[in-house]
Amino acid sequence: MNIRDFDLCRDAEEIGKAFQAAVRHELRIHKCLGNPIAVWRNGKVVIIPPEEIEIPPDPYEYRDQSNLDAW
Repeated sequence: MNIRDFDLCRDAEEIGKAFQAAVRHELRIHKCLGNPIAVWRNGKVVIIPPEEIEIPPDPYEYRDQSNLDAW
């Protein structure tokens, strides 16, 4: 794909999925390594300690809930 093949409107959903996956990945890394993250809340930078980092679920990942009782 070259730069002329890029269509933001056509590719917006795929770009959004990739971005969300990258954010989840980085949040997991920070949490696992014990590193805090910085977020912007109410006009201020807030530091979130690793034990309070919440990893959002992947809305595009299929989770079979039928056999959870087996665990």
